Amino acid sequence: MSTNSELQNIISEASSFNAQAEPERALQVLQPQFEKFGDSPIFLQILGETLLEVSELEQAYEVLIRACELDPEVQYGSEKYLYLGQIIGGADGLHYLEVGYNALMNTLSGLSSKSDLTGVLSAFESVDLARRYLVEKTNQALFASIDIWMTDLCMEPEAETQCEELIQKSMSLDNESNAESWSVLASIRISQQKDEEARHAISKSWDLFRLKKERLEQLAEQNSDEDPNDINQEYINLVQPLITLCKYAIELGLLFSAIEIASSVQDINEQSVESFHLEGFANYLCALSVQNQVDPDNSKEITQKFDSYSIRLGDESSSDYIYDARVALSGAYKLLQVDSILEETDPELAGQVHDLLAQVGGFLLKPQEEQVDETNWEAQIED
Repeated sequence: MSTNSELQNIISEASSFNAQAEPERALQVLQPQFEKFGDSPIFLQILGETLLEVSELEQAYEVLIRACELDPEVQYGSEKYLYLGQIIGGADGLHYLEVGYNALMNTLSGLSSKSDLTGVLSAFESVDLARRYLVEKTNQALFASIDIWMTDLCMEPEAETQCEELIQKSMSLDNESNAESWSVLASIRISQQKDEEARHAISKSWDLFRLKKERLEQLAEQNSDEDPNDINQEYINLVQPLITLCKYAIELGLLFSAIEIASSVQDINEQSVESFHLEGFANYLCALSVQNQVDPDNSKEITQKFDSYSIRLGDESSSDYIYDARVALSGAYKLLQVDSILEETDPELAGQVHDLLAQVGGFLLKPQEEQVDETNWEAQIED
């Protein structure tokens, strides 16, 4: 076997493990080969990505720096520049992100036929699939740059202008089907206190996310030409952007939308504690809104000052929302009884689930167990 073929097999195997959320196994494939392939930017890129997946930030930084040094013309993939830019942050991080972005745009502009599918694009079976991949990576660079301008460099006078220019570049790539671009636009508009524009962006993003989710579900049921593993990974990758969008919806008091978004996450990952918590929290806020005679889908003030309100459990007008909050939060609480899930959950989130569940009446027992005394629900669920 030639050296190039051996390297391709190693990268393919490691990439497969990463796609299956098994980065530890990918490392077992990659690390023994470091001495042999440590001067290959392609090898170092996948190794750096895998180290990030297992939270080895310092090692990933060293590997990715070396990969970028070996590939200054970005001939062997742009991901290393994107990862490194996000790790470093600040003005230096923007530099790496810009290098990666420019390389991606050059590739996109030259992509017209299957003969252009060379190098890292040779794995794609069609120009359309390669273009979707490049657009996704280009947006990754743009979104990461926006995040730096909104955090590390937020006090710079040009920060707002830069964010506006970057999001417009993203919109120009794929205006009608890029749900995450609209979500990022919502974040920018929220920071600018342009609530109506932010609400519009959230609504547009949710519509597009819903269509994408339905498309992927249909592809999974059909004998599509696309790789089932790619479809599944794209489906799983919807989870975090949807959770982020749900938080934006709650922040602006779009509680009905937030409930729908959180519920859709559970279709993808039924072990998402955060989605159950967000659904429960949104229903809790709906109950507060009804009790204080505020439209539940226009309740930004209550959302932002919910700690100053007290919920009344016996209130008939809000009983459905309180019940739905209990159902969702009970789902989150039960997941947290699984040690592996608890270990992966932010302790602060776990505490919020417990506190909010207590406020809405405690763990909701199954219908066939309704006659059991619910006052001691914590002990009963542990049993």
